Amino acid sequence: MKKQLLTAAILCCFVIAGSTAAPKSAKKKPKIPVSRVQTHMDGYLGDRIDACIRVRVCSEDPDLLVAPMRRQTETSLWQSEFWGKWTLGAIASYRYNKDPELLRKIEGGVESLLVTQQPDGYIGNYAPEAQLTNWDVWGRKYTMLGLLAYYDLTGDKAYYDRALGIADTYVRLQREDGSLPIKVDFVTGEPVNDACAMLHPLLRYFQRLKADYGVETYAEAQAEGERWMRDVAIRNFDMTGQFEDVTVLGLQPYENLTNCTAAPYAAYLLSKGAPSAEDMADAVDLARFSEDQFTFWDTPLTENGIKDKATPCVYEQYKYQKPVDNSACNVADAMLSLYEATGEEIYLAKGKALIDNITVVQNAVNGQIPTTWDFRPTKSDRNRTYWINCSYSSISSLLRLEKLLAERQK
Repeated sequence: MKKQLLTAAILCCFVIAGSTAAPKSAKKKPKIPVSRVQTHMDGYLGDRIDACIRVRVCSEDPDLLVAPMRRQTETSLWQSEFWGKWTLGAIASYRYNKDPELLRKIEGGVESLLVTQQPDGYIGNYAPEAQLTNWDVWGRKYTMLGLLAYYDLTGDKAYYDRALGIADTYVRLQREDGSLPIKVDFVTGEPVNDACAMLHPLLRYFQRLKADYGVETYAEAQAEGERWMRDVAIRNFDMTGQFEDVTVLGLQPYENLTNCTAAPYAAYLLSKGAPSAEDMADAVDLARFSEDQFTFWDTPLTENGIKDKATPCVYEQYKYQKPVDNSACNVADAMLSLYEATGEEIYLAKGKALIDNITVVQNAVNGQIPTTWDFRPTKSDRNRTYWINCSYSSISSLLRLEKLLAERQK
C-alpha cells in the first residue's frame, strides 16, 4: 500500500503511460481556432476589466514565471503555481480581447514550460529531494490546469493527454470510501493524519471532462467523491481548509473551517444538470455557513473612528482572518448560483454587492486589485500583495455578473 501511494504521488505531474518526454506535436505552434462569440463590455466596468488585463496579465513575462522550473532548487516556496495561474488568466483574457500580442506571450510561455520537463515527466521548481513536499503538488495542479486551458484554446491533443494523466493519478490515490488525504508523508507515502481533502476541485474537473470532452471514465470516482462529501464532510460540517501555508499536522476537526471549501462546493452542487432536493438543501446550508462565519456586510468603527476593512468582504479561514478577494468571489459565486437555481432576488443582491466592491477597492489608476481588503498604514500598504490567482477570480466574477445582468435585460 505504501509503495502504491508513493508511486501514484510521484506520477502526479504529467506522466503518461508509454511516454514522458514532450511530444513532437507540442513543439509546433498550433493554429488557434476561431473563437466563439463573446461579450465585450464598455463603460466603467469595461474600463476596470481592461485595466486588470493590461496591468496584471499583459505586463507579465511568462519566461520569468518559468525560470524557477529551470533551476529546480526550491524546497519550501510556491513559485511553481505562478505559470499555471497566469496562463489561466491570460487565456481567459485573450478570449475576451483577442490581443495577438497576448497570444504570442501565451504560446511562448507554453514552449518555455515544456522545455523544463524532466525525463521522468516532472514539471516544477522543487529540488529532487524535496519534491511532493510543501507547495510542490499545489504547483503541479496549476500547471495541469494551464495546459488543459491551452488545449481548449488550440485543440492540440498533446496537452489534453497530459491532463488526463493527472486525472488517472487522482483516481489511483482515491480511497475505497471516496476520500483522498490532504497530505502524505514524503518517505512512506502514508497520510500524515486523518485530515481529508475537500473534493470540489477534483469533482469539478471530472465534471468538466464529461461535459466538455465526453469522457465518462471518471464517473465512478466522481460519484464516490460526491458520496464522501455528502456523508462525511457535509454531514459533519467540517469544511476544513486546504491551504499549504497552514499546516495540517496536528489539525483537529473544526479547527480551521473556511468558506474556500464550503462556498465552492455549494456552487458545484448547483452546477449539476438537475440538482436534487438534497443538493439544493446542502447548497443553501453551505452558503449560509459561508455568510454567517466569514462574511462582513459592514463593520464597526475602530477607536480611531475609521473602518479597518472595505465592506462587504469575506474572511478567508479561521487561521487567517483577513478579508481576501478570492473569498469574496467564492461567496459571491455561490450566491449567484443560488439565484440562478431559485430565482430569489436576495441571492443576486448579495452576490452583486460583493462583486461591486471589487471595483471599489481596485486601484483606479493601474487596475490592480488588492488581495486583502483591509485598510493599512502607509508603510504597511506599500507591501500589499496582488496575487495572480486572486485577480483571476475577481475578473471571472466580474464577467459572470456582467453576463447574468445582461441576460436579465433581454
